[in-house]
This record gives sequence, structure tokens and C-alpha cells, in this order.
Amino acid sequence: MSTVELVNLDILPIGDVSSNDLDVIASALRDHYRVDVSIHAPYSLADLPEGTYSASRDRYNGNELAALAGANGDGELNLVVTSADLFAAETEHISEKTFVFGCSFLEGNGAVMSTHRLKPQGVRSLLSRGSNELVTNRLRVQAVKHVGHMIGLDGCTDATCVLAQSTDLDALDEREPRFCRSCSRSTTRFDVVR
Repeated sequence: MSTVELVNLDILPIGDVSSNDLDVIASALRDHYRVDVSIHAPYSLADLPEGTYSASRDRYNGNELAALAGANGDGELNLVVTSADLFAAETEHISEKTFVFGCSFLEGNGAVMSTHRLKPQGVRSLLSRGSNELVTNRLRVQAVKHVGHMIGLDGCTDATCVLAQSTDLDALDEREPRFCRSCSRSTTRFDVVR
């Protein structure tokens, strides 16, 4: 009987990311992919290279942090999880976005996701019932999505698919961390989708 080898996935926390959030993310990734997850010791936002922070936006460049994950992680796949607010700079593949929940490169080895906008804040947090369950689902969806992009799964037009674009929390909250039928059957560069 042959054994499927696990792909090494390294999580790099940057900023004030709770151990509970990291455990939720690691668990989601193990549930959906054949990966061996390791979690690095946390980095401080102050340790980030110059150019990753935009003072005019008061946000960090998600593209730069995704590249940083790929360059500094120890895994075949590397995911930065940060508490920092992110934007996406314009590239040849995407237009600039004022804020994003995360960034990943299709078939790259680095991605980033932010917990900053996933947690209820202000009045919304007072009105949110079951906010812990909402936050847990958001963390799981974003982690599964960005690792999906790293292994070669592109964005999806099926609104229920984890790979569908989420431009706001309402759209994100409609999703579960599951692939649609078409995406679950797609060939990827690693045979890791469960």
C-alpha cells in the first residue's frame, strides 16, 4: 500500500496573531489538504523590510508580504498570517485594491492572509451574534482559499466555492471552506486536496 507524502506548509505569524487563530488556521489546512503544518515563532511588524508598509494608506502591501512568505518560510508552501491591514498593489494580473483579506500568487510558494478585517469591530461587533463562529469560519475560508491558489487553483465564479472572490464580509460569510465540484476535481501542482 502506497503512502501519500505530505507537503510541508509553514505558517509565519506577523504582528498580534492569537495562538487560537493560528490553531484554527492550521486545523483547517490539515482538514482540507494533505499537509504537514508547522508554525514559526511570531515576527513583529517592526521587523518587516522597508517598503512593505504604506504610510499614505496606513496598510501593508499584501503582494510584498506574500513574496516575503515565499522567500522566508521553510515549507514548500508558506502562509503569512498577520494582524496588519492589507492592500494589494497593481500587478500584471490584478488591479490595485484598497484593502484585501489576503494575497496569493497562483502556483507560488507564498501567500498572506490578514485577521484585521475578519474580526467584528465597533458597532458591528456589538450586533454580531455568534461572532466567534463567524470569525472561525472566516479564518478557515481565507486559509483554504490562499493555499488553494498556491497549489494552482484559480479564482472561481461559483459564489459558494471557497475560491470565489470576496470583496466584503457579507460575501465571505456566505462561504464555507469547501471547493465547488469543478474546483475539487481540478489538477494541481501538488496532489494535496482532500
